[in-house]
Amino acid sequence: MGNAPSEYSVPDWVTESVIKAIERVRAADTQESVANGLRALSALVRMEYEHKIMVKAARGIEAVVAAMRAHVGSAVVQEHGCCAIANIADGAKSEPIKIKVAEAGGIEAVVAAMRAHIGPAAVQGHGCH
Repeated sequence: MGNAPSEYSVPDWVTESVIKAIERVRAADTQESVANGLRALSALVRMEYEHKIMVKAARGIEAVVAAMRAHVGSAVVQEHGCCAIANIADGAKSEPIKIKVAEAGGIEAVVAAMRAHIGPAAVQGHGCH
């Protein structure tokens, strides 16, 4: 396990879980639903580089940024959005993913979240990651 690419084959349930989490973020109609989708996506990409690649390929980075832009007033959405962006971009071997995060507006979304929610420590902490 870890962030480096490997011969690891992603189990079908993981692929389905990543896709469902992205779809949940895109289709959510409440801030709570968006936050739950972001939380799930963040957990799924935390450790495995292959999961980050799946998120990039499925336009999940854009879905995270769009959710953050649509719910800029929600500290919980911003917290989990910042965490998802941090987890997607984290890892020594994920330069192409970091570039995609920047191109998709992820840096601006995190900065906007941190500016809009100065008080919540979780937003600030995940934003600084």
